[in-house]
Amino acid sequence: MMSQDIQESLKHPGKGGGKLPDGGEPAKHKGIGKTLGEARGSLSAYMTWPIWVCVGLLAESAVVTLIDWKAGGVACAISMVIVVALILLTIYYYRRVSSDLVSYGAGYAQIQRQLLQEMDIPYAVADENGTFIWMNQAFREIASPDGRNIKTLTGLFPDAELKYPKGREESEFHAAFLDKRYRGVLRGVALRDVVDSVIDLNESAAVSPQMYGVYLEDETVLQEYRNQVENERMVAGLIYLDNYDEVMDSTEDVRKSLLVALIDRQINKYISSYAGVIRRLENDKYFAVFTYEHLKEMQENRFSLTEAVKQINIGNTTEVTISMGLGLNGGSYARNYEFARTAIDMALGRGGDQVVLKDGENITYYGGKTQNQGKNTRVRARVKAQTLRELIESMDNVMIMGH
Repeated sequence: MMSQDIQESLKHPGKGGGKLPDGGEPAKHKGIGKTLGEARGSLSAYMTWPIWVCVGLLAESAVVTLIDWKAGGVACAISMVIVVALILLTIYYYRRVSSDLVSYGAGYAQIQRQLLQEMDIPYAVADENGTFIWMNQAFREIASPDGRNIKTLTGLFPDAELKYPKGREESEFHAAFLDKRYRGVLRGVALRDVVDSVIDLNESAAVSPQMYGVYLEDETVLQEYRNQVENERMVAGLIYLDNYDEVMDSTEDVRKSLLVALIDRQINKYISSYAGVIRRLENDKYFAVFTYEHLKEMQENRFSLTEAVKQINIGNTTEVTISMGLGLNGGSYARNYEFARTAIDMALGRGGDQVVLKDGENITYYGGKTQNQGKNTRVRARVKAQTLRELIESMDNVMIMGH
C-alpha cells in the first residue's frame, strides 16, 4: 500500500493490525487515498455537464428574446427553473456519490488489512535494527513459540547472515528455528512521507525512516527432499584384487577355493552392509552400486574393506590386497561407470591397495602412500617389492651392493 497508509498505521498501530507497504514502485501501486482523489477528479469532470446545459439554455433564451421579447421572457423563466433544478440535483448527488466512494475506500482498506492479517505467508515489518514493528498472524505463530515473544530478527534467527538492503532492494537469507528451516526475504520500504516523523510505537523502540518488509517461507520439507535426492545419487564402483595370481600361487591347491570363497564373502558382506548391489565380473573383478549416503559412511571409516581383506589368511604367504575405483556426479549412470573405470586405473597405476574416488572433476585418494602417480608402477612390482622387504627383514645380515 502507499506511504500515506503506512503513516496512518504508524500513528494508530493498534487499529486493524496496521497498514503495510508492498515495497513496489510508487507508479505501479496506488493507495486508497490517491485512488479516491482520482475518482473525485473524474466525478467532478463528469458532473460539470449541467453547467454546460445551463449555459446553452441561457444562450438560447437570449436569442429568443432578441427575436420576440415575450417569448424570450417565457424561455428565460423556464431556463432559470431548469438551471436551479440542475444545480440542486448536482450538489445533492455529488455529495452522495463522494460519501459512497469514501465508504467504499474505507471498506476496501479494511478488507486489505484483514486479508494481510490472515494471509498464510508469514509477513512482518521491521526497522533498520531488525526490531519487529508489525507482524501478521502467521508470522506471530513463528515468533511466539511456547508463549515467548521474540521481538527482533536476530533473536528469531541468531545464526542467520542478515544483510539489510538499501532503498528498495532486497536480500535473501536461510535460517533454522526450532525444528524448521526458513527462507527469508528482506525488502526495503521507502518512507519518504514519514522521514521527518519519528513516532514511538512501543516503550523501547522507535520507527526509523528505513524499514523492511520480512517474508518467510517454510522450506523444511523442500530441504528434506533435496537432501533425499542428494543422498540417493548413484555411485558406481569397481573392485579389483590387486595380486590375485600371486595369492593363488602362494596358496595350497586344496585351499584355493576356500580362499576365493572367503574373499568373495568379505567383499559381498561389506557392500551389502551399505545396502549396495555387487556382482562378480571375473575371478578378481567386481562391480558394485550403492548410494551417495552410504559412500559418506564408507569415507568416515576410511574404506575398511581394504584392511579387512588383508586379514584373510588360510596359509597363503602373500596377503590379499584390493583396489577400488568409484565414480560419482557424472550426470548419467554410464558416465559414473566411466569415472569408476578411470578411478580404478589410477588406483592400479599407483600400486594398488587403495581407493580412488572420481567426483566429477575432483579426484580423492584413500589408503595410498603418495598421491603422485608413477608412470611405470604396476601392482606386480609393488608385490615383489613388498616380498623383498619381508625377506630382508627376516634376515640377520643383509648386504646391499649397487651394480
